[in-house]
Amino acid sequence: MSGERLSAPPARTLPRRLSAAEVAAYTSVADVLCGGLRPAPSELPSFPELLHQALRLRGESFDAVVRLLAEAPPEALEAWLRRLHDERPGEFEPLSSVAAGAYLMEPRIRAVIGYPVQERDRPGVEEAADDLAGLLEI
Repeated sequence: MSGERLSAPPARTLPRRLSAAEVAAYTSVADVLCGGLRPAPSELPSFPELLHQALRLRGESFDAVVRLLAEAPPEALEAWLRRLHDERPGEFEPLSSVAAGAYLMEPRIRAVIGYPVQERDRPGVEEAADDLAGLLEI
């Protein structure tokens, strides 16, 4: 293998960065989805950039997410998200997964919730040899 990451899709180039209003709306959505966890996404200075990073991993959903952000009513956001979840789960999923992914990219959040750091678990020489021997027997 050429160092390709198999656990995550390749990052894409976004058609554009989210506007300040879109970032604010997305941050509000993330605050609601986090259900009172502290620090909330809106309390993290890094959250706007983390949103862009997470959205690049779900780049195929960019247009749908932007449409949803324009539709999100600031005054009844929690009720709107519940309806979206129940009535349009295919649209709710990328909106929520990007928000959650961005939140979990913040090292302080991973520490607060006890989320382990993901590291490569390289096999030892014997384990690698056994795996290769098993593949060659096929």
